[in-house]
Amino acid sequence: MNADEVAQYVGLCLLSIYKFAKEGKIPAKKSGRNWEFNKQEVDIWKQQREQKKLNQSNHRNLGRNSRRPEGAMSVGEVATYLDISKPYVYKLAKEGKIPCCRTGRYWEFDKREIDLWKQQQALEETTRSEHRAIKGKRLRTEGTMSISEVAEYVGLSYPTVYKLAKQGKIPGEKSGHYWEFDRQEIDAWKQQREIESSLIAHQTFKELTVKSTTPRGYLKEIKFAESEAKLVLPRSACVSNGDRVQLGDSSAAVICKNGLAQIFPCYAVLETLQVGGLELEFLIKEITEPEEFEAYQALAEFHYRSRIPYGRKATLIVRNFHPIYPKIIGYIEIATSFYMNTARKAILDTQFKVDDIAWDRWDKETSRQYIHTIVRISRCVVYPEFRGLGLGQCLLKHAADFARNRWQMSGIKPYFLEISADMLKFVPFAQKAGMSFIGETEGNLKRVAKDMKYLLKNLDRVELGEIVKEESCGILDQQVARMRRAALLIEEQGWTIEELVERLEKLSHETVLRDFNLFHDIVSLPKPTYFQGLTLEAEDFLKRRIEEVAPKNGYISSPLNSEPINNKILLEKVSLTHVSRVRRTQQSHAIHQAFSISPDDISHKIIHNLSLTIEPGEVVLVTGSSGSGKTTFLDLLLNKEKIGLSGSIELPDNYRPGSFSAIRSQRALIEVLSRQDIRSTLHLMGLVGLSDAFVYLKRFEELSNGQQYRAKLAQLIASNYNVWIADEFCSTLDLVTANVVANRLQQIARQLKVVLIVASSQPESFAQALRPDKIIQLTTAWEHHVIPGSQFLESLPTRYSNFTVQSLGIAAKYLPLVRSGQKRSTARKGRLKFKQGLLLLSAKTGDFETVNVTGVRHTRFRCLTEEDAHEDGFTSLSELQKALLEHYPDLSADGWVTIVSFNTSCGKKR
Repeated sequence: MNADEVAQYVGLCLLSIYKFAKEGKIPAKKSGRNWEFNKQEVDIWKQQREQKKLNQSNHRNLGRNSRRPEGAMSVGEVATYLDISKPYVYKLAKEGKIPCCRTGRYWEFDKREIDLWKQQQALEETTRSEHRAIKGKRLRTEGTMSISEVAEYVGLSYPTVYKLAKQGKIPGEKSGHYWEFDRQEIDAWKQQREIESSLIAHQTFKELTVKSTTPRGYLKEIKFAESEAKLVLPRSACVSNGDRVQLGDSSAAVICKNGLAQIFPCYAVLETLQVGGLELEFLIKEITEPEEFEAYQALAEFHYRSRIPYGRKATLIVRNFHPIYPKIIGYIEIATSFYMNTARKAILDTQFKVDDIAWDRWDKETSRQYIHTIVRISRCVVYPEFRGLGLGQCLLKHAADFARNRWQMSGIKPYFLEISADMLKFVPFAQKAGMSFIGETEGNLKRVAKDMKYLLKNLDRVELGEIVKEESCGILDQQVARMRRAALLIEEQGWTIEELVERLEKLSHETVLRDFNLFHDIVSLPKPTYFQGLTLEAEDFLKRRIEEVAPKNGYISSPLNSEPINNKILLEKVSLTHVSRVRRTQQSHAIHQAFSISPDDISHKIIHNLSLTIEPGEVVLVTGSSGSGKTTFLDLLLNKEKIGLSGSIELPDNYRPGSFSAIRSQRALIEVLSRQDIRSTLHLMGLVGLSDAFVYLKRFEELSNGQQYRAKLAQLIASNYNVWIADEFCSTLDLVTANVVANRLQQIARQLKVVLIVASSQPESFAQALRPDKIIQLTTAWEHHVIPGSQFLESLPTRYSNFTVQSLGIAAKYLPLVRSGQKRSTARKGRLKFKQGLLLLSAKTGDFETVNVTGVRHTRFRCLTEEDAHEDGFTSLSELQKALLEHYPDLSADGWVTIVSFNTSCGKKR
């Protein structure tokens, strides 16, 4: 017999047979790469195994019946009584979460205690339901605070407080799904944090004037008129010649008319994204390393080719630490705002006063004087495989934080953040990030012919700067750039100025596709604009003005709808038997004689007596090893498989199943999915995570595996199916993409209330993200189990796959020394391993500094030198040794010490 025949004969899965054979637990002989089994030996082994199981069962029953007092229950009885699985009862018992006691090898449960426990669980579930019903508004004891209250009180972001609580770095207690913080404990923690940061607060400052700013690749060097000190900063630091700078030992800020704009330390914030069973850590930061600059340029070149933004800009990147993805998986650029924006003018055209900045009307003169109170989002890019996870919204929030504390232009800090883009018509990520719609830009379609005629006829004077002076605000730069493109177009097409103007005038009234393609770099169409206040006063002003102006957003896409199935899907004792016939030959006849299997009638039962109910809107996961019948079961639901069917199947009247299948077309994806108007199609593609202009124009076969899954989902939605079926789900995807796709799929399925059924032999890689309501477990031995999804997820390992930045704890008092360059190494007990490259030196206060590991050395404690002490920021070797012994009292003279050397790209340089 072969392994498959043995598996069916003894009622085990194929993997178990292979395992028993390898371990010598079943009589078998290996012939080449295959295992062979003697029928008689397998019969004897099967009989012995069944007798052994019977003896064990009798022994257990005897043991239970002889020892168990009246009113006691077994694990099986408790599982039946509570309607949960036996493994789950074992798990609860082992963790002490259910009242029980252990007698020898057995667990015993008192019926009265189980009744009380059941009532308590029902009460807790009712309480949780009430919590959900009031959307998290809970009654807390007096003196406690929520995460958001703590974040506002201590001046940190919500994710930072949450992360500190999880790491035990801030006093807090988890109550159910919520964190609670004692007000007195938070006060004490805040005071301690302020004490530990006192070195920064009490450092001496000098007010200096910037003499020169010199680009150094991805950095820039600042020199001062009154000092020999040099400051190396990222290119995104908002400082220029003539600016007054407040320079301290480990910090620097530009002195503005309405506050200080920080330029050092560099901007860096940790963000954690949890998707299913994955926990991904990202670093949102300025570009400070050469590999970051190269990766950013590659991503920018891919999305924007050679387009150059206008005016000053600052870039924040998303630094990734997953090994198979690029180092940079997203970025956002902040830039100077354009003078002209009709939507903005309507909002700002009234009295405004904050600090020393005030105006009565937003006219031409006010715009020139206070244009820098507004800062613009010029670009926001997310790596395709991470679309749909909220990274764009996260970047917008960090852009607002950067603009609020670090952006300045001409000595003015901004009060408003704006974004205008065509993409916002179809992908409303700005609105999801908390920004408010204020109207549309005017575009230049009505005036472009007149503008180009005037500029082209005065081309020489424009180039000399006599008519249009190129300044820091992009609208003038854009006019000059459009004029140059128009001049180049005239030369390429052999037109006169009058012929170009005639075509532009025609374009204003009747759009011709070829002409619009020619003029797309000259013509600007109206774009939606979103605004956000960067201070409380500015946000209040904005809300009031939006109510008064009441701008109408014509780009709100109608929500996608799908008709859910109007009844349950019922399967009652369904069996499927595969029957086949092969022609008689000498070889098939020999098989017939040896194994009594006739080639005229080969039948193989695939599914046996399966009963199942699928409710409308449920997410169902079908699992099982290869050959267990998953594909056959899905074909049955797709109305493909009917041969050898017995039992009853009841389907709803409006049952419309569709499968995740490849798109067989050579047309661009945007054409294939355009069943309705283009706006609805782009909204649909944004919903599934395909919001990329280049993806719109690609064929299905040119997409990545993850993008193909998203395109299949878009096709299912556009086809109006209400039962979505996917076989071999995520089998070709890597771990991260599988979780991203599964998470997005289940979210949309639940939103549209469709039934989702997916099958996989390795669901543990994405099951946490899919969050199935029901599990169908199939086996090659015709066994099947239908269990709740929550029970299945609880049986999976609870640990997460973490992809985090390399980090090392450090006392808060040492961070200023790192930033000032006085501390260039740190010592730790033991022989530790560190990789070259980025390292986070993190304090318990939540503050941290990024450094580059340049070397790792292991030495004995007694072999430490004066040079080691000076590199570590100490004045003498005895000070370093004293500090180490205070931290590691058991460190002996011969104990190992690891010295991690590092440098910082930015800061004061000698």
